[in-house]
Amino acid sequence: MRRILNGLLAVAALCAAACGGIYGNYYFQEAGSKDADPYLGSIDPSVLDARLTAFRGAVQSGYGHGRAYSFYNFGTLAVSALPKDAAGKNQLLPTLVPNTSYDFAEGSCTPAGTYDPVQDAYWRETQFPVLSGLPLANTATGALPVIPVFKVFGVSGTSGMTCNDLKSADSITANKFGATASDTLARYDMRVPFDPSTGLPSFPNQPLQPADSAWYRGLLVEYFEAGPVPTDASGNLAAMEGVLVSTSTTASTATTAKAVLLPAFPGEAGYSPIVRLHEFTAPAGKALGDYTAVCSSSATAFPAVPACTGNPVEIDVSKVTKVTNLLFIVGSNP
Repeated sequence: MRRILNGLLAVAALCAAACGGIYGNYYFQEAGSKDADPYLGSIDPSVLDARLTAFRGAVQSGYGHGRAYSFYNFGTLAVSALPKDAAGKNQLLPTLVPNTSYDFAEGSCTPAGTYDPVQDAYWRETQFPVLSGLPLANTATGALPVIPVFKVFGVSGTSGMTCNDLKSADSITANKFGATASDTLARYDMRVPFDPSTGLPSFPNQPLQPADSAWYRGLLVEYFEAGPVPTDASGNLAAMEGVLVSTSTTASTATTAKAVLLPAFPGEAGYSPIVRLHEFTAPAGKALGDYTAVCSSSATAFPAVPACTGNPVEIDVSKVTKVTNLLFIVGSNP
């Protein structure tokens, strides 16, 4: 459920205690139904993967379709760190997504009153998704890279349940309140947990910051809904083809303002919150901001990228072959 992050910091200020590990701040609230899962507080964001804990709410400026565009930057991952397929090519294999999000349809629960940001720890107007795991830091030797992507499965069959009585994936496995998870994968979705105490700024012309809530083992998780992650013909996760622009005198990084160009925006065909960054060095005399669109002259190689029109603001991604990193973003509304 998409909601507005209002009152969350006020609620956090009322926390009475904190403990180590995954468990963060505690705030207790009476359960809606007798058999409801217990509410254990909120997660400790410091246990998340380093690319997520490094986020401090900065809005990054880039370009797409010939105009300025804003997004949150959740870090990069080297393509060379990805596991290899049978052909020896580094790929976003499904094995990189061990965690599941169980999503509920509207009307699957009974609402319980109106949310009060001072008295209530969480909304009870709809049932939040329930997560089987989180993108936690993993520094073990040989561990797969951590990415904030979830397998999404629908849940049906609930009865006699007040919204947000279910807070643990174990309860869904046990068919609590009749909850039955679908056997069919609905989609892959990038959902990025974050620390709400970072004081998040809004995107330009979007004064209220949208955010979402989920549950993990009785703990409240605040996250950004980055959107569906498409798959390719082999079933691997698919990134979209972006460009990282450097000038002839200064090399850009993925955090450089005005340096990242995207081929699509959220909701458009070909969009993915994961971006393959093709590295392009502009000719002498060109500055960041002179190029504002990504195109392709090869519909075979990059069918999801807009065709080139000859506009001088375009960069032909089919001719920029160097790709070192993937970038993970949460885009603003276009």
